[in-house]
Amino acid sequence: MPSGSSIVDETHKEATTIVTKDKQASSFGTITFEKPGTYSYTISEVKPINPIPGVSYSKAIYEIVVEVIDNGNGTLSKTLTMSQIVGDDGLAVMSSVDDKIAKFTNTFDAQEVNWIPVGTKTFIDYSNQKELT
Repeated sequence: MPSGSSIVDETHKEATTIVTKDKQASSFGTITFEKPGTYSYTISEVKPINPIPGVSYSKAIYEIVVEVIDNGNGTLSKTLTMSQIVGDDGLAVMSSVDDKIAKFTNTFDAQEVNWIPVGTKTFIDYSNQKELT
């Protein structure tokens, strides 16, 4: 939440929706701005701690800028711009997002699954007669 804002008043609602590959949508909810200013937000996908083997996660980054203006009559107005600054592949793109929907595309490739087995071997000689070589 930006300083000076709260989730109270529906009149200043701006919801940003993230659409995933399976079309599951979510929203950041309502943010009410009570002071003029420029508020910036960054939206990105967080790669899980334990990623799924073969899945390439989106590296897309979106920036939202909300400009809140004092109208001089006891009311505030806002303008919102959204830009994609990094594509799913991690390369800079800088393009306007008119529909205000951040899209993250993850891909799966079974051919890219790599696994390196890790293990330990413990030898216990209870006879004290043999050395491990």
